[in-house]
Amino acid sequence: MQLMRSLRLGLSLVMWFILGACSSSPVPETPAATALINGKPAWLSSPQDYCGNQYWCAVGEGSGMMAAQTNARKNIALMLETSVKSKFQTTTTHQQQTTAQGIAGASEQEATAFIQEATEQTLQGVTIKEQFSDADACYALAMLDRRQAAAQIQEKIDDLDAQISSLYQTGKRSSFYQMLKLLPPRQALAEKVHTLSGHTVALPITIQEIQKQKRAYEAQRPAVQIDIAGGESVERDKKNIQHLVQQVMTENGYQGRRKQAVYQLHINWDARQEYLKVEGFVKYSYHLTLKSERLSDNTALGTLEINATASGRDVKDVWAQVEKELYQKLNEGFLALNLD
Repeated sequence: MQLMRSLRLGLSLVMWFILGACSSSPVPETPAATALINGKPAWLSSPQDYCGNQYWCAVGEGSGMMAAQTNARKNIALMLETSVKSKFQTTTTHQQQTTAQGIAGASEQEATAFIQEATEQTLQGVTIKEQFSDADACYALAMLDRRQAAAQIQEKIDDLDAQISSLYQTGKRSSFYQMLKLLPPRQALAEKVHTLSGHTVALPITIQEIQKQKRAYEAQRPAVQIDIAGGESVERDKKNIQHLVQQVMTENGYQGRRKQAVYQLHINWDARQEYLKVEGFVKYSYHLTLKSERLSDNTALGTLEINATASGRDVKDVWAQVEKELYQKLNEGFLALNLD
């Protein structure tokens, strides 16, 4: 008798272990969910037929239910990302010049990054509707309410549109180029809404207006005289910083040169080695202060201070990391220079 109890207990533990790998909190069953094809739920082979037009659905498979749910969410993301990305890739060169992405000069790589970011945000609305497991694997059905997801993305578009309108209406060159940087992520979100709902979300400013203003600014870029001081012990970094600032100037509608300069930009910088316990690595902190002035009357216009810290195997490795942070902060804070 004792032996029989032990065998029953052992068998129960084995069955619990086998089934437990795919166990999860119960999901309410529906008639459609219980319909079987060859012993498996119908939604496994035709998830979209089960979900209907209001939802996007995808099936995920895994050795455990957690993995199946994760893969189902990933497959929803892949559907969205592929759909939106195809619209960017099928746009002709001529058409790109009449899109927000084309006018802003965003590369395909940048556009892809914007699409991926928008997709990750959308995944917050994905729910697991059904689950199933057999001897082979665990399966989960992920569902995304298209209208609800589109409404959430529309809120982000509204925030961007408010920024776009505000920057455009200032009538300043620097603000206009800051506005251009908002167009590609805004377009990625708008494409996402169109994919989900079929609705087109128009820009608050027409593409024709933006094109006209950009041509006017491109025709005459004000020259900025760039003077750099400090950090003389690292001559290479001095040249790197000057080159980086010139690049940012160009991307914001100006050109860095002394001849016929309208503005002057004073850059004071310093790079200090910080203490680092890890052997074989170095750590540096960079500090930049940029001050702008109008040359015609020596009027001070604005100041921008930037700090960046990174670690690496050597100074060159550190700079490769610091450069990205400095570039981002220079662009984000460019309006503080108040050039026009």
